Amino acid sequence: MMMRTLFFFFLFIFGIHQTSYSQDLRAEADTFAMNMVRMLVTQHCDGYPALFNDTVYMLQKTQSIVKSEMGPKISIFCKAAIRDKSMTMESYLASFNRELLDANEIKTKKDLYILIQAHPFYKLQENDFLFIGYRHKTDDYMKYILDDPFCVIFRKYEDVLLPLNLMF
Repeated sequence: MMMRTLFFFFLFIFGIHQTSYSQDLRAEADTFAMNMVRMLVTQHCDGYPALFNDTVYMLQKTQSIVKSEMGPKISIFCKAAIRDKSMTMESYLASFNRELLDANEIKTKKDLYILIQAHPFYKLQENDFLFIGYRHKTDDYMKYILDDPFCVIFRKYEDVLLPLNLMF
């Protein structure tokens, strides 16, 4: 009886630790995504390339590119993200839906998961997150922003979150 009690106690403690870790990681991922959005909306693109991992996956094109080969294109991509130059962070938050999916939630989105699984270089991992932030609440998002920079998969590497894709 004592062994069974100890076993359940350790399972309980481990379960709390795992839940706490995953909630902490989700909160960190959400903060990271919103900082990335802030960079795009405010057009502070100097630090944008530094956010990305050395290998950038182009999911729709099923290829990967070494970041250093892209040069200034990443900064240009950031600067082109906003079509409505009067947009502020407040108007973005008020007008756009934002969704943060972990790997298990991504797997429940059939079409999305098929696209991701079909990529020859990128493989979904447990600590991956997908941020979708381009869906306008009442209007056509294309009037305001490009969708690609607001749809990003990122992963935690050695305590640092890094975006993995540029064009979804």
